[in-house]
Amino acid sequence: MKLLLSTVVLTMILLSCSTAKKAEKGTSVDELAGVWELQYMQGKEVDELYARRKPFIRFDLEAKRVSGNTGCNSFSGPLVINDDAIDFNQPFAMTKMFCEGVDEQAFLEAMERVETFRVKDDVLEMLNGDVVVMRFKIGAN
Repeated sequence: MKLLLSTVVLTMILLSCSTAKKAEKGTSVDELAGVWELQYMQGKEVDELYARRKPFIRFDLEAKRVSGNTGCNSFSGPLVINDDAIDFNQPFAMTKMFCEGVDEQAFLEAMERVETFRVKDDVLEMLNGDVVVMRFKIGAN
């Protein structure tokens, strides 16, 4: 009887530790919903590149769509997510205005490098491996 009780208690402890690690590591897709303003882009000065208007991204989870603005042109397309993996290499519709003084291409290239995401404390980080490629703040714009 003591062996059975010890086994049950040990199993419960191990399962609770496993669940806690998953909760720390994972980000719920639901946390993406809303509008996010660009705060950081790897190797670039965001405030200098986008002095007039910072790029933003909007996730519509119900419609499974992503849209936003590059700091000049608007874009929209399908939202392709699997757990914490996200794919921006799908065909997107985009306006084609001339944008002087905005490095739109840097923003688009950074989006193409993104493989995964995580959300913590109203901050969205988009990563390539373990490297943060872009960082956004919720509620802006």
